[in-house]
Amino acid sequence: MPTLPIPNVTLPAVLNGKSNGQLPSAVLWTTPSDTGGPAVTLVEPAARAWRALVAAALEHYSWPIRATSTADSYRSYAQQEALFRARYRTTKPDGATESRTWQGRQWWLVPGKASAAVPGTSNHGWGIAVDIANVTTDRLRWLTTAAWIYGWGWELQSEPWHMRYTLGDAIPAAVLVYEQENEMSELGQQWDGSYAIKRLESLCQMDETYTVTLPDKSKRVETNDLVKAVNTLIARTADPIEIDYKRLAVEIIAAVAERP
Repeated sequence: MPTLPIPNVTLPAVLNGKSNGQLPSAVLWTTPSDTGGPAVTLVEPAARAWRALVAAALEHYSWPIRATSTADSYRSYAQQEALFRARYRTTKPDGATESRTWQGRQWWLVPGKASAAVPGTSNHGWGIAVDIANVTTDRLRWLTTAAWIYGWGWELQSEPWHMRYTLGDAIPAAVLVYEQENEMSELGQQWDGSYAIKRLESLCQMDETYTVTLPDKSKRVETNDLVKAVNTLIARTADPIEIDYKRLAVEIIAAVAERP
């Protein structure tokens, strides 16, 4: 098994003043699975990073990452307590070697059971952790090289299925790129938009003149309209070198969509 990177964790600011396992629904994002797994619920930065990581695994490794269960992303205090009580005993079982202290008592891990955090201390209770159901050694090799790019790491070498988001409010560049490309894709799908996006991107980057007809032929955008839109958007940017051409394409398409 490859060595798992275990970076330090910074909690997102949205968790300030909150209690572990008692997060209000307003700070939680739920991501349905597109591959038959359970929905994953996390705080916003972790949820955004999870969506990007799942998309990367599917695209580059043909791996549909899934959570083990709905309780294996955000985990309420009650769920944490039920899990802890199912795995630990106050009377030491035969062969037990690991214990934790909770409620002023020593609790022993039942041999053969995976360890669990003391209720109220789990990263699941902060909405930044996911337990993955379908990890294999080969998949783990890919994951250890890719996860950090999306802000994910591990907590224990002995638990390759347990991942946590580590970067607090810092959203990795790879996540932002995924979100931008996904936004363009969703926007473009209204008109089979890959054609329109490419043409608009080209216009933003080159000094060409042509007319774009959207694929459904319901709208025809003249060259001067596109040039005017591009110039208007470029004027908003203090430093033209910093212009995000993909963002320009998205804004132009959105503007076209609103026209009668």
